[in-house]
Amino acid sequence: MSPYVEVLEAQRAALITALEPHVDDALIDRARRRSARLSVRLDASPLDDETADAVDRGELPQGAVAVAGTNGAGWARALKLEGMPTQDIAAVEYAGVRAAQIDETRLADGFFTAPTATLIELQRRIAAGLLSEDLLGALRRTSRAVNDGAQGMVIFHAPDPQRLPGLLDELDAWVRDARARHPALIVAGVVHLRMLHWRPFEAGNGRVARAASRVALRAAAGDPWGLAVPEQFYADDPLRYVSDVAATIRRRGDLRPWIEHTGEAIVASLEDVARQVQAMPPALPVRGVHECERLEPGDTVTVREYAEALGINRVSALVQLNRLCWTGLLNRDLGTHGLRYVRRRGNRVR
Repeated sequence: MSPYVEVLEAQRAALITALEPHVDDALIDRARRRSARLSVRLDASPLDDETADAVDRGELPQGAVAVAGTNGAGWARALKLEGMPTQDIAAVEYAGVRAAQIDETRLADGFFTAPTATLIELQRRIAAGLLSEDLLGALRRTSRAVNDGAQGMVIFHAPDPQRLPGLLDELDAWVRDARARHPALIVAGVVHLRMLHWRPFEAGNGRVARAASRVALRAAAGDPWGLAVPEQFYADDPLRYVSDVAATIRRRGDLRPWIEHTGEAIVASLEDVARQVQAMPPALPVRGVHECERLEPGDTVTVREYAEALGINRVSALVQLNRLCWTGLLNRDLGTHGLRYVRRRGNRVR
């Protein structure tokens, strides 16, 4: 585990402690709805808020009921069918993610004892209505390539279908052993990556990957209530999100940058929630606040520059800079592995 992941993990734990007195059903519900909507849209669905609101009221559109009875293969197939109501397909996709969230607590409880079964159960909920019953939970039998969605350029190829049973067996063994060996951010990040890369099912793989990350995080006590919405950061740059999977494949076993990327997204989303409920860090580096408030919005500061300005070591500087992200004074400069931070606009620590 890199020093940066260690700092992110400590930040996550501190955020969970600070948030606990503020958690209520309304906060959880808002987070889950936002997570579900963004997850569906990350799979190129044009889901709009009006459709999602209707699903949340239990009003699945009539066209969506009809679509749910077909043997389609999800959004990619729907785009080829002239006259297919796009919002009706999107409603089924969103309803599937929401159904998985409803069962999230139970799935998290059994995750470390039955990882593969949990993943299959997630896919059955998420792809319900998009596949026939005999294909729900079944491993794909066709080749898959992931492209950029704009130019059609292939970003990476998923493994051959014949390899999937063995790959899932390896992941199953790793997860069963992970509870005692790895912190929450690593468990969630590894499961997320493997599902995105392997695309093991016939439909819903992106949504399954993000839902599996949520379940893994909850199972590892990394987010007991499901408040994190890392999808908001993936949605800011969806091409980078997919490209980082390809980059990790090329690195052949070096998962550190991916874990840092997904860890940043989880922690930053929890920081957003903490600021909303005014749950601030228990102790702030006063000199660090003053140093960063001297920066103009958009200016950057590196860990080295901050450490030298305050006369502290780099690990302490890294910890303090992340606490200042919690307050909203700074943002992490994504992609720099925690080495550079950006002054936010219009934020001062009171």
